[in-house]
Amino acid sequence: MWKRPSKRSSRWPSAWRGRVNWCCRARAAKMCSFNRHAIDPQEVEEFQLPGLAEAGESEGPVPWEFSVWDFEGAEGAPGRQPEAAAQAEEILAAARDKAQEIERRAYEEGFHQGLKDGQEVGRRGLEEVVQRLLHLVAELNQEKEQLLAQREGWLVKLALLVSRKLLARELSLHPDVIRGIIEQGFQQLSHLEELRVVVSPPDYEILSRENLTSWPAGVELVADGNLTPGGVRLETAWGEVDGSLETRWQLVEEAVRQALERSHAP
Repeated sequence: MWKRPSKRSSRWPSAWRGRVNWCCRARAAKMCSFNRHAIDPQEVEEFQLPGLAEAGESEGPVPWEFSVWDFEGAEGAPGRQPEAAAQAEEILAAARDKAQEIERRAYEEGFHQGLKDGQEVGRRGLEEVVQRLLHLVAELNQEKEQLLAQREGWLVKLALLVSRKLLARELSLHPDVIRGIIEQGFQQLSHLEELRVVVSPPDYEILSRENLTSWPAGVELVADGNLTPGGVRLETAWGEVDGSLETRWQLVEEAVRQALERSHAP
């Protein structure tokens, strides 16, 4: 009994080769065998393709005409899907709108955030500038007060100096003023015993020519070169009164200084 060799077999046995040859010859004989029949010409019908009759009557070859298939207009064409296309357009439009909305929101959020950050930075910078300005104003006010105080001191000194110069000029123009100064000094003395009136040499010359009968009895008039015109010193057994111009002027300056201090006191 013949057995088909396995797929692993590399050699065909002779029985297998003989059976294959027989099968091939039998199949070829069957394909080539057919019955021959004679056909009567009367039974054959004439058949022509459409357009061949007209082509035979016309001169020359007649080209065939082919119609163009209208894919878009054809019903049920695969490229035309109105509903799907409309849905796709709607999806695309919605996606575009969504993208624009996201872009707009991102822009607005970024703008507002940037504006907020800018305002915060500007506010902080403005606060720093304001603090510096306030500090400068405080320093300027302090310096202004100091300058005003210094200027007042300078002005007072200048006024006193000018006044002293004017007084000296007035005494030189009106030498008899010294007599009124001496008589005011008499009023400050409680004891007039052994009274000496000491004046500058120029004033001594003026007073020597004056009538001094209104003065207390026994008054001695003395000249002292250390005194300036307008100055006087009254000496008694109980003490003396310094009425020199320098001393009186120091008293005036001290009074003015105290008045300024009281004006600046809180």
